[in-house]
Amino acid sequence: MEKKKSINATVIRLLLRPSTPSLVFSIILLMAFSAAASGFMTFDNIQAILVQTVVIGIMAIALNFVILLGEIDISVGSQLAVCAYAFGYVVTWTDSLLLGLLAAMAGGGILGLINGLLVAKLNLSSFIVTLATQNVLRGILLVYAGGGAMNLTAEHRALGIGTFLGINNSVYVFLLVFAVCAVLSRHTTWGRDVYAIGGNRGAAGMAGLPVASTYIRAYMLLGICCGLTGGIFLCQIGQLQAAIANGYEMRVIAAVAIGGTSMAGGRGSALSPLVGSILIGIILNGMSVMAVPSTFESLVLGAIILLAVAVDAARHKVVDKHYE
Repeated sequence: MEKKKSINATVIRLLLRPSTPSLVFSIILLMAFSAAASGFMTFDNIQAILVQTVVIGIMAIALNFVILLGEIDISVGSQLAVCAYAFGYVVTWTDSLLLGLLAAMAGGGILGLINGLLVAKLNLSSFIVTLATQNVLRGILLVYAGGGAMNLTAEHRALGIGTFLGINNSVYVFLLVFAVCAVLSRHTTWGRDVYAIGGNRGAAGMAGLPVASTYIRAYMLLGICCGLTGGIFLCQIGQLQAAIANGYEMRVIAAVAIGGTSMAGGRGSALSPLVGSILIGIILNGMSVMAVPSTFESLVLGAIILLAVAVDAARHKVVDKHYE
């Protein structure tokens, strides 16, 4: 009897984990696409899904902290674009991939700092602030870059098209970022503060938690990751235009939401954005393999976000009922 209760308790804990619904859905989709397309489950296509996931996934892993705080950042696509240009210019000028990455990440960190200060110190709405910075950054790119394009030579694209042991280099970076952020989330005071503040900001402030600095660090981390992905993105595609990464903020937010992190803040896990971004990659790759027109992409992602919010609300009711 005790053993049965222990098994039931384990099952309930698994079902209540934020990332469980998206993980189950990912497995179902993999099986469905495999049955529909014979080449879907090949090593090359699975790696293509992971490579396609890298840019969205790294930003989603960092955005997860911001959303756990109960905030949002819809400027990530514009930050990526600006940082990609910074990366390209520095690499072209110095012939150094490392200096390019450092410049892009430093630039992203500054952009994140600006967003964080406006939200934390001036108590402005994160949606309004990042909507403004999204348009300002995109406008700067359109004015400065215009209709021109930036090209990166093959020898400077090792981070995007190079491989090690048969696996794309960007996948290793993706997994490293996940590992670092998982440690930050579970094993640092700042990571625990994120959950506490997201759960109840007023109570966290009264308890003496550093609310403002926690916000600022979350936005800076997101900006740094946007800088890193800007470099990877340019290395992957090899050419930049001012309109790049338009709509990427929707993919990133969708990855976090469908991964199981509550958009209201305070509930989620480090695994949520990883699973969510891979699910987005599976869906987009599956649509491509099934020859679904790309015009349906926004429709599908929007529907997924709504589904994720509904599942999240239902899961909260189950959690609350379970712990009553």
